[in-house]
Amino acid sequence: MENENRTDWTLPRKNLNPKTKQPYKRGRNWWIVVYPESLPENWKEIISTEPVAISPLGSVAKF
Repeated sequence: MENENRTDWTLPRKNLNPKTKQPYKRGRNWWIVVYPESLPENWKEIISTEPVAISPLGSVAKF
């Protein structure tokens, strides 16, 4: 008796998250913390060739 519920792996499948039923969103995201005193003077010129977001310096958190 042949199983009727077998998956046909030759057909393209939807790439959906089984919990949300939404497409998976793939990406490579990186973040780094760099201290100003460790950077060269021309760091903005060096990094400007890459697609980056630069967050401004903030004040020290006080608790």
